[in-house]
Amino acid sequence: MSRPDYLNLPASNSEHGYLIFNRLHTPGTVVIVGANGSGKTRLGAWLDTIGPQRSITHRISAQKSLAFPGSVSPISSLKAHTQLLYGIAIHDPQQFVLQPNIGPNNKESRWEYKPVVGALNDYTELLTYLVSEEYDVSMAYRHQAQQSTDYTKPSDSKLDRLKLVWERALPNRELIIKGGHVSVKAVNIWEQLLPHRELTIDDDSVSIKPVTIDNTSAYAAGEMSDGERVAFYLIGHCLAAQPNSILIIDEPEIHLHRLVQSRLWDSIEQERSDCLFVYLTHDLDFAASRVEARKIWIKKYDGSTWEWQEVPESAELPEEVLLAVLGSRKPVLFTEGEKGGLEQAIFSRIYPGWAIMPRGNCDQVIKATQAFRALRHLHGIECQGLIDLDYRSTREVTSLASEGVHVLAIQEIESLLLVERVLGLVATHAHNSDMVADTASNIITKVKAFAFDLLQRDTDLLASRRTAWEMETHLHRIDRSAVGLAALEQVRNKASQFDVASIYRTIEEEIKRAIATQDYPALLRLYNNKGLANQIGKFFGIQSYPELVKRLISNGKGEEIIQALRLSSPILPIINSLS
Repeated sequence: MSRPDYLNLPASNSEHGYLIFNRLHTPGTVVIVGANGSGKTRLGAWLDTIGPQRSITHRISAQKSLAFPGSVSPISSLKAHTQLLYGIAIHDPQQFVLQPNIGPNNKESRWEYKPVVGALNDYTELLTYLVSEEYDVSMAYRHQAQQSTDYTKPSDSKLDRLKLVWERALPNRELIIKGGHVSVKAVNIWEQLLPHRELTIDDDSVSIKPVTIDNTSAYAAGEMSDGERVAFYLIGHCLAAQPNSILIIDEPEIHLHRLVQSRLWDSIEQERSDCLFVYLTHDLDFAASRVEARKIWIKKYDGSTWEWQEVPESAELPEEVLLAVLGSRKPVLFTEGEKGGLEQAIFSRIYPGWAIMPRGNCDQVIKATQAFRALRHLHGIECQGLIDLDYRSTREVTSLASEGVHVLAIQEIESLLLVERVLGLVATHAHNSDMVADTASNIITKVKAFAFDLLQRDTDLLASRRTAWEMETHLHRIDRSAVGLAALEQVRNKASQFDVASIYRTIEEEIKRAIATQDYPALLRLYNNKGLANQIGKFFGIQSYPELVKRLISNGKGEEIIQALRLSSPILPIINSLS
């Protein structure tokens, strides 16, 4: 039998419940992603105890005891193995043939007949099996040595392999195994995952020693951290699974540092290349780390059926973004900026029913919006984009709107904080809180005067930048597919029709007109100066005006400010039901 190359899942939203299956072909790994309460654990239990492939599955639950046994003794490895895998110890494999209601086809006794909510307490059984298997390997080698005078390298026990993987994942741990104890086979796995620890295995006990220059003394396995113990446990269980199994791991990231997770599971997958790995997780970063895996998103579980879909592939949208969007269960608004930045803080308040997904610059927002909307037939989630005005023309704004990308009516997000109504509300707070002696109206007057002074100073710079933008836009419209001298001459003639002087003068006059008439809304529409919002903090008695606005709208008392921001922001489509 070879490694399983498919996974049978219950059909999504099927009225026949568990009776209809979907066969998901995979190169070796499946990641099932879903929010808490979406039915991931129940799906894992179904795969392991009810599904058509249950005879070759081995499930590792998120609910497990990590109490490391003080010592164990070797017993019959068959008895230890069946007790660990099926919750029932047998002495003869024929028992499974004679009693088909136990063993691979019925593992409920392993879960105390509660496969969904039952917590495993099998660390002793795991260690007993590993030690027993190592004892068998050692005895077989001893018997072989007695029969031959030629040296033969001893076979690796599961403890040896465990040590190797453990040390790969934790490179600052060394797992020391002495006395041939099979239950600490993680000597290979353990010490590579935990390289700073050395796992020591004597006849009936396990201990850990930090790998340091001063040769610090070892400490007992029972004193290991949760991460060290869970790494040992996961490696041990994966090594103990039958050949060509389907390994179902619920919450593979639990207790593990993010840097350790990938090293650990990469090493385990390499060590058990004969197995199909199925991960159940809500951790989007972990899901994205399984690069070659088929990804399944569970939408919901209604008590009898699951609603799920495969995560679609998109060249323009990174997989971690797709997973985050699908898992949000909200309509999505792609914005400029970074996660945790000003855009996310402000727009999450203006559009509370939307999942705000910062994507960096405007080009990335446009591409993400187009890519996700192109996949709407697969996910059914509403998606819009929102970008700064910059120097876009009315025609460009209209064209983007037709593609679901909205444009601010002012230069940038920072300008949104400078809208007069917002300034007034923040200034009133500053005055009432004794941050400054000035009245709100005086603060607004000073801010406006300061902004117009800066605009007058930067008139030439602004006119030059906007003219250059117009020129670049014009050049992008030339026909790059032109072939032949005549066609290229025609392209050049069209490019040369751009009147730099005329465009510059028009922009300059528009700026000067706004200054002459003290047209403040025009200033916000024309002036591209991200630093302006920070520079006006001095009029409010603070260093950072944007941080003050963020604090006010986050403390539950800034609803008026939020409403003022909302009135100056694009209106997004009304979503009838937000789940």
